[in-house]
Amino acid sequence: VKNAKILDLHGPLGIDQLFEIISENVSPEIEIDKEEIFTLLKNRQEDCNTAISPFIAIPHIIIEGSGHFFLMLIRCKEGIKFTSKEDSVKAVFAFIGTKEDRAFHLKTLAAIATLVQQENFEEKWLNAKDIHYLKDMVLLSKRMRFIK
Repeated sequence: VKNAKILDLHGPLGIDQLFEIISENVSPEIEIDKEEIFTLLKNRQEDCNTAISPFIAIPHIIIEGSGHFFLMLIRCKEGIKFTSKEDSVKAVFAFIGTKEDRAFHLKTLAAIATLVQQENFEEKWLNAKDIHYLKDMVLLSKRMRFIK
């Protein structure tokens, strides 16, 4: 989380806009073409909806290679439309990792799940003053200490 990219986006946004933003930020970090990342995210979403509630989404993909892990925390107070049901997602935890780090991938999912189930998570997420407060909220939360 210390090295996570944190964005506070203005919306409302569509899912393609979100995936373009993620792809543009991730591509230079993991040296994979942004169009390929976009396609992987889109395919993952088509296979299984990554919005876990009307408020939270966790788009995540596994890529080829080794030693890459990228985490993004994204807030969009006006909402991101994932589906007709999840049409105003405000908290996005996007991450990309390699096959060799699949256990870390699962631990990250578990840590995020623990975080978002905490009391008043949604209210705190929306009321955080800026990206620094969002980061502190995640770093200082009572959660399983799987991700650093």
